[in-house]
Amino acid sequence: MPRLGLDTAAVVAAALSVVDERGPAALTLAAVADRTGVATPSLYKHVKGLADLRRRAAEQVRTELGAELREAVQGRSSGEAVSALLRAHQDYADREPHRYALLTAGEPGSCPGQVDQVDAVMAAALRGYELPEPELHHATHALRAVALASAALGGSAESRGLLVQLFTTGLRSL
Repeated sequence: MPRLGLDTAAVVAAALSVVDERGPAALTLAAVADRTGVATPSLYKHVKGLADLRRRAAEQVRTELGAELREAVQGRSSGEAVSALLRAHQDYADREPHRYALLTAGEPGSCPGQVDQVDAVMAAALRGYELPEPELHHATHALRAVALASAALGGSAESRGLLVQLFTTGLRSL
């Protein structure tokens, strides 16, 4: 019988607490079991294993990031939307480095090929460029790559600004 009050959402929340405190490498079933006060095998009532737990935690992070990006681009279009989106993306990466690392850790199902809230917001930010569908799809993938590169640049505002300028100039030429 599952522990009272323990459900999948609580297990994912405990996993994110472990990540917040000790980084993504510290995310183990044993650490989450310890955090929730259950034996490790009890977690299998809520997740299929560590890979599933990591996928669910990354999904929660994508949801959080997507909400912040959506708020940042609201009421903006084209270059202004792209710039705001990239600033918000960078802010999230700076503020939540361990959670953000879950998105870039390369775990199966943890990011790239899935259409999620982040991709949806990115596509919306690009709609002002009036790209036809195949180009919009590819531009969304390119914007994701630019966001990852921008986050990797860290504190270099000048480099990030140039990256945004190069990307938006390229979009206008399509």
